[in-house]
Amino acid sequence: MLNRSMFEDVIVAYWVHLHPDQAVERLKDHRTHTLQLWRDHMSTRGLELGALEDLPDLSDEERNRLDRLFGARGNRGWTGLRNYEMLKSIEGTWGDAEEVRRLGHMHDVHLRHANATLHVSALSLLQPRPSEGNPSLDFYDSAPSERDVPIALLGAFWAYAHMSRLIHRSPAREEIVSFYRERLPLFFARPGGDNS
Repeated sequence: MLNRSMFEDVIVAYWVHLHPDQAVERLKDHRTHTLQLWRDHMSTRGLELGALEDLPDLSDEERNRLDRLFGARGNRGWTGLRNYEMLKSIEGTWGDAEEVRRLGHMHDVHLRHANATLHVSALSLLQPRPSEGNPSLDFYDSAPSERDVPIALLGAFWAYAHMSRLIHRSPAREEIVSFYRERLPLFFARPGGDNS
């Protein structure tokens, strides 16, 4: 769960770094849109609006613009972009070709894995085993598992390394970046030495 959020936070942080003025505008727009949606939902249900009652009405044009950015029900994040769109907009500044390849790998493999195992799905459950009382029945368990520890460690190291690379402005920044660049390939190394 944490790695999924951290991956998304890293992508958003890099997008904000590249588009600071647009990020400020999107935050303002998202706040406006979210408050309008709250007012609509509360009003529809006959609930007290409180301070939401004082919100100025948006023009149809403005409401349509915000709905296109954030979804008519507010189902998109405050940037108005999907993760893949943000990823594509930042990858040109990500680093060398190998780092860009790993960025794509983290999105295509690790984020997908996190989504598949985080939500209630067949993949989020541990592999079935025969029931002790009735071997013809499969028993599913959703208890804590060590199954995904290596994947979780990779995701955490990747996220912390890239966030550190972005936010550190101290003299130690280059040491942190070097540490990351030397060690991250170990997470991607395959047994037998083939790292492709």
